[in-house]
Amino acid sequence: MISASNAVAVDRPMLYGLAMGGAEGVQSVIEWLANDLKTAMLLSGAAKLSDLDASFIDIVGENAEFNVNRG
Repeated sequence: MISASNAVAVDRPMLYGLAMGGAEGVQSVIEWLANDLKTAMLLSGAAKLSDLDASFIDIVGENAEFNVNRG
């Protein structure tokens, strides 16, 4: 089961899809998200979701120093 904190990133696109195209709109959003995830995994070299861990995250820009100082 997905907790609210894990689902927060996809609720808005799902609602937009629902508003624009009903069930077909939601299906389009799901397909778009799945394809986007497949692309990100391909680019990262991960074959499956369980291959992903914190080492795949690289924080850059103004937030990078905060992350380093945080320990």
